[in-house]
Amino acid sequence: MIDSPTLTTLRLIVRPFTPNDAPAYLELARANHEHLARFEPGNPARSVHTLADAEAVLRQYAADWEAGAIFFFGAWRQEDNALLAQVALMPYNPDLPEVEVGCFVDGRYEGQGYATESLRAVVDYAFRERGAKRVSCRCSDENVRSQRLITRCGFTLEGILRDCNPYVPRADGSPSSEYVYGLLRGEWEESP
Repeated sequence: MIDSPTLTTLRLIVRPFTPNDAPAYLELARANHEHLARFEPGNPARSVHTLADAEAVLRQYAADWEAGAIFFFGAWRQEDNALLAQVALMPYNPDLPEVEVGCFVDGRYEGQGYATESLRAVVDYAFRERGAKRVSCRCSDENVRSQRLITRCGFTLEGILRDCNPYVPRADGSPSSEYVYGLLRGEWEESP
């Protein structure tokens, strides 16, 4: 890999996936098919049903990383090496440069701060190591947990793309809206 960082937080090791991670990724995917169905129906983890599926997804992640197309990280708990979260870093506007982030935490570990810890680690990496001037993030207006996570990580709501997401429908079946958040380098540098 061109750049294979290992990011360490208080409780986590956040690093790119390797082929050896397939069994853990399979467990994460299986445990979260329903958890991801509502707000992330297109997440690659939802396509994983067998070890061969997990291996194929991780090969694709490695190819995407090598091509600079998208960077998938796993967040592993230090105390027992359990895979708790997946974080994606996507080049968005290379001329700025701007990247977009997204993450999900294993539903079995929600509410314990792991999503915040892993997302902050990757945002720090984007600014510190990849030279980002801006990091953006999007989520459905229906996804209150993600909205709280994103603002807890220092992002500011910048806009609303109204009724644009047919993949995350509202209870009445209409498309949900997307909230667009941003974090600028100067804001990140000033944060505690």
